[in-house]
Amino acid sequence: MSIINLGEVVYRLGKVRGEAEAEELLARIRRLPITIVPASDDAVWAAVRYKMQYAISYADAFALATAESLGATPVTGDPELVQLANVVPIEKLER
Repeated sequence: MSIINLGEVVYRLGKVRGEAEAEELLARIRRLPITIVPASDDAVWAAVRYKMQYAISYADAFALATAESLGATPVTGDPELVQLANVVPIEKLER
């Protein structure tokens, strides 16, 4: 998971439920067996290319760029990304 996307998850929860719950969520995520990928220059430019080509958020572009760099498939329920399933491999989460 890109650090950009982790930040997005935490700030969104924090806006709705407060900073304490956001910090608790961050602590729980850090205990999961996932790697948090820093935003390197390469990641930024890969995200920029996705953002230029598709009508997606910058954070979503980071998710795609990170998955691509790791040879992974993004897993999402985000309709903006799901609509790109015919362009890039995406595993859709059902809500």
